Amino acid sequence: FEQALRIKPDFDTAVSNMGLVLAGMGQSEEALRFYDRAQQLKPDDDINLMNKGVCLRRLGRFADALACNEAGLKGNPRNPILWSNKALVHGDLGQPEEELRCYEQALKYDPQDVQSWFNKGVTLRQLNRIVAAIAAYDGALAVDPNYLPALQNKAFALMVAERYSEAAS
Repeated sequence: FEQALRIKPDFDTAVSNMGLVLAGMGQSEEALRFYDRAQQLKPDDDINLMNKGVCLRRLGRFADALACNEAGLKGNPRNPILWSNKALVHGDLGQPEEELRCYEQALKYDPQDVQSWFNKGVTLRQLNRIVAAIAAYDGALAVDPNYLPALQNKAFALMVAERYSEAAS
């Protein structure tokens, strides 16, 4: 990406992708500078805003991460990854009802998103909505029958519901 940026310094995709590389290297603060620069070049780029939001969340800047997700959703309200990321931030902020609402939106746009099904189940189980949690884990398992975290959590939820024979199988 550095070579592309030497040729065209305002190439917004390369700027954003350089942020992605730096974030992957654990250099979140430096990555954030590239995401900010990419946002200046192309303010409504939902992919850059999504990646910037992940970076901000990693830095513990939850309000800023939430704002990035919301800005990205204004440009692309059908982006399931942004909805899922927004749910995670609501979870970080201790807002489980908003978290669940966001998972519903993510699943509306991508019903095959095993991670959103699973995370929804975890949130529901934390709220002691055991039957609904089991249903969410079943949603994850419908997508991937071998998804071990969903199998494990479903078994625990079945135990809480005192459905031991189902938990054992």
